[in-house]
Amino acid sequence: MSAASKGSLEVGVEAMAPQFDTCCPHCNTTFRLGRDAPLIKVDIQTLLAERAAEQAKKKDDEFQAFVVNKLLDKDFQVPLLPHVAVKVMRLTSDHHSSMQDMARVIMTDQGIASKILQIANSPVYAGNEPVKTVSQALVRIGQTEIRNIMLSIALQGKVFKSKGYTELAKGLWEHSVAVAFASRVVANALRMPKEEAFLSGLMHELGKMVLLNIIEKAERQFNVDYHANRQLVDKILNRYHGNVGEMVAEKWEQMPEELLRILVMHSYTVDIAAADRMIAVVMVADDIVERRGIGPGEPKEIELSEGPGAKSLGLSADACAELDRRFAKAYDQAQGIFV
Repeated sequence: MSAASKGSLEVGVEAMAPQFDTCCPHCNTTFRLGRDAPLIKVDIQTLLAERAAEQAKKKDDEFQAFVVNKLLDKDFQVPLLPHVAVKVMRLTSDHHSSMQDMARVIMTDQGIASKILQIANSPVYAGNEPVKTVSQALVRIGQTEIRNIMLSIALQGKVFKSKGYTELAKGLWEHSVAVAFASRVVANALRMPKEEAFLSGLMHELGKMVLLNIIEKAERQFNVDYHANRQLVDKILNRYHGNVGEMVAEKWEQMPEELLRILVMHSYTVDIAAADRMIAVVMVADDIVERRGIGPGEPKEIELSEGPGAKSLGLSADACAELDRRFAKAYDQAQGIFV
């Protein structure tokens, strides 16, 4: 065998050499045998930390597999919206219904009625005189817009809630509301249905929130002492929220079909934006909100006009900057009401 071949073989064997720890039976000192050093002393605290990290990773992998199996088995409940909210939303789609019909339904739930009055008197809808009755509030807000508000109240109260991940749930709700307002701003500028845009933006993170509830319940079933770290939770949410959105769209018979399509459009690409202009609107809105860091994440460096939604809609850098400015004004008015 040539010296060169022998040298190559030695390098290969060294690269394949395993790394393991051993303990001296005389002094009870732990040593590590590996590729980088023939024999090195290992600090016991370092060793314990490494082993704990390995065990934690193994447990995290097992938990992720546990959650995925629940999704594959569809072993979860879709959250139900309040009966009053569902009935009012259906009335808004009924051309034979009246404001009085909706007012009578809303007044059966004092909590929702109070929220409607608060919103009607907010800077977003405020008029010259304060409204004092639900009927007056509905006249001011409008029959179409009331559907947006009812869904907002229902989602905030029934879906975007978590005992174990309170701050994350709050951040997801803030992000959803911000994208809803940004979507309305973008749609209004493009002369597209702004009410539909608001609802689409509001629902675009619904898959993540439902999945967060699944994760929280799965923790208790997996191990009462187990709590997934934030990094793992984010990983699961980002990877599987689209799948959950599709499942919710299949099960959620309470909602009109046109409002559920946003849940299955989780892969934001140029092709999808070109196929559905409303999805493109939500993409632009999401970029505006992500750029400002509204929600659970940090602000991102995003060139708005370079996003797939903006390109599909033909929005220039100046147009995107103007939309961003209009959004900031609209969202500022919503503070303390929807958020």
